[in-house]
Amino acid sequence: MAAHPNVVLLHIGTNDMDQNYDPDAAPERLGGLMDQVTTAAPGVTVLVSSVVPFKDPQVERRVEKFNVAVPRIVAERRNKELAVGYVGMGDITTTDIADRLHPPSQ
Repeated sequence: MAAHPNVVLLHIGTNDMDQNYDPDAAPERLGGLMDQVTTAAPGVTVLVSSVVPFKDPQVERRVEKFNVAVPRIVAERRNKELAVGYVGMGDITTTDIADRLHPPSQ
């Protein structure tokens, strides 16, 4: 049986920021993924979160730049009347990170 979610949560970009994988194009890749999801599953709500902070100052600078772009990417899709929303991870601190990259699963 295929899954038919009504909500998709994207907490995405962490690895790209950590690996310095073309961080300037990361917002465009995020927008493309959102478009793929909303096209493949009309009616699904896509919630996109900001990336959690890093202890490494170089990586954190990339994260901060990416996080500034995320609400804009979401707003562009909302203006097209897509069911998308933004979830800020601003309450997460580096002390909350479980494995250097990700928040704990609990």
